[in-house]
Amino acid sequence: TSPFTVKYQAHVQHFSWQNEVYNWMIAGTMEQSLRLEGIRINLKNAPTGLIVKYRAHVQHIGWQNWVYNGSMAGTEGKSLRLEALQIMLVGTDAYKYSVEYQAYVQDIGWQPWVKDSEVAGTTGLYKRMESMRIRIALKY
Repeated sequence: TSPFTVKYQAHVQHFSWQNEVYNWMIAGTMEQSLRLEGIRINLKNAPTGLIVKYRAHVQHIGWQNWVYNGSMAGTEGKSLRLEALQIMLVGTDAYKYSVEYQAYVQDIGWQPWVKDSEVAGTTGLYKRMESMRIRIALKY
């Protein structure tokens, strides 16, 4: 476990922005065939200077630029599916922690957990991410 919290918020087809969720909680929907369209990720009570950095792979766009600390990755109001995500920690004490995350993907379900900028979701398969969850782990 970690001494601080990761908080995240999903933009879901037909629903707009959902409420923020924290550590391990599911953002998005399952078994409803609804796409994630955007995501915001931030840290709460993290060491000063520790930053969460992330980017989305979006239908018709591909990989977007990296964004930081609560900025939106993905799109809003364009009806484009989020297909994959990369997340990492940078800055102060980043070497002490891993950010781990898991995607729930159309026709696949929950994929294995990945971490530290590995790809969650799919690219080139035209499949929507429907939900995801994120956690912070202390490296030993």
